[in-house]
Formats: sequence, C-alpha cells, structure tokens
Amino acid sequence: MDEFCIHSSFNKKELVEIIKKNEIDIDTNKTRNEICRDLFLYINNFNLHYLFKPNTVKKITVKQREAIALYSKSIISFTKNGCNIKKSDFNTFDDIIHTANYISQFGDIISVRRALKLLKEKCDINIEPIISEETRFKIEKNKELKKLSVGSLQINRGNFTVVFD
Repeated sequence: MDEFCIHSSFNKKELVEIIKKNEIDIDTNKTRNEICRDLFLYINNFNLHYLFKPNTVKKITVKQREAIALYSKSIISFTKNGCNIKKSDFNTFDDIIHTANYISQFGDIISVRRALKLLKEKCDINIEPIISEETRFKIEKNKELKKLSVGSLQINRGNFTVVFD
C-alpha cells in the first residue's frame, strides 16, 4: 500500500478510468503515485472510499477465460440443438444449471451473456449474468449508438436520369 492509502490493487489504468468517469480534474499523464496523491484530495467529494480497500473487480487468467468460453460454447450448442441433453456435452439438466451458475459470475465476457440469453429464450432457464458497472455502461452506450445509427429511408425529389449502357 502506498503512502496515500489508495490500495495497491488499483493500477494506473483503473485509476484513470475512475478519474474520467467522475470527471475529476487530474492530469492522467502523471505517474500512478502522483495520481494517487491528487486523487486522495477528491476522496470525500466523489465518495471514493472504496479505493482504500482491495479492488473487487475479478481478474481472470487466460486459461480461466478459455475454460469459461468453452463452457459458454457448450451451453450455446445445447440451446441450438433444441435443449436436447442427448445432443450435448451435459449428462443432466443439473449439470447445465450448475455450469450456467458458474459462468454467470463472469458476465463481462460476451459469450457468457450470449449463452445465458439463449438458455433463457430457448429453455426457460433464467440465470442472470453478473455484469460490472463499467461493462453495463458500455453496453448501454452501444445500445444508444445503435438506436442512433439505424438506417432510414431518404427520399430525394426532383428529376433523375438513369442511363443503362
């Protein structure tokens, strides 16, 4: 832990994201220690007391991520095969529910969200993914952008000449 009490489990990138999210006027080109010193002054103003405790955002290894992606693919395959146990890697519905509950804690991974969505739509098994605030914010922003960029019909009036060669 450094001298300014911000827990060492928060790296510079995460601190910069917190600064940008809260629109705090701190130069993000500084070193981590300088950012910690400056950010310490804003702890009470922006209710950032959680920075004193270890970072709760789950960091997973590449190996864990691959295993979770494989579980997700198995569930997606199960749902695409009409929720038929015989055509899947699973032995029982309990195995599916157990796997879905396990991967639901990694809702920041898109394949997990897709697998759980398909499980809900096709098999009526409702397990919600646990999504971090940061990812939830990105998803909402993408939805808004998608709404704005929906194609529309544009009509131009006037005389037009079409020539075929």
